[in-house]
Amino acid sequence: MSPLLAAEHDVDLWWSSVPEIGGTSAATRGSSVESRRSQAWAVCASVVRSYEPRGRVARVPGARPAVSGTEFEVSLTYAGSIVAIAVSRRRPIGIDAESLDVRIDGALARHALTVRELEALERLHPSRRREAFLRAWVRKEAVLKAAGVGLQVEPSSVETGIGRLSAASVVVPGAGSFRLVDLVLPGFACALAAGGTAPAHVRWHRAARPTDGAS
Repeated sequence: MSPLLAAEHDVDLWWSSVPEIGGTSAATRGSSVESRRSQAWAVCASVVRSYEPRGRVARVPGARPAVSGTEFEVSLTYAGSIVAIAVSRRRPIGIDAESLDVRIDGALARHALTVRELEALERLHPSRRREAFLRAWVRKEAVLKAAGVGLQVEPSSVETGIGRLSAASVVVPGAGSFRLVDLVLPGFACALAAGGTAPAHVRWHRAARPTDGAS
């Protein structure tokens, strides 16, 4: 048994950095995205094996990683130069992060936010709207990942609030309640969601960075 996650409400958060490939051409940007994706999944696989050497992880479009050979639940996010993996013991979890430098399309905000969240966003000074939206967005993504539905459910059907987190428990239609936590990761908006209403006891760990091409 892994020495980590002694209690069912524990959540281990692993993070690592992945290098970005420079260049402005479409081919170079595509190589950079694929390289970071490959390295992110390599970090995830390594983290899973640290709990159970026989554990295996596979990509599932629109859902949490599929993990076999272990009792743990896993969620993965990567943005910019970072990758983060959340691990729990049987408790559904989701994690999401976005760089605070990302440009926001107004249409996305109208699609993703509830009416109350949109009104709150519009009351903010324009200089604060991007960060407020991104924090709401990663909360919604984290919750929908934990629910196992991804963007199959409209983000605007989940109320997470704008700015400072006001609700620790969020309901996903048809999937129940989830505990939501804002995470501190400099330069990024980041959030964690865990199934149920019990607090999530979060512990951070630094994951080793794989070499290019690792799998």
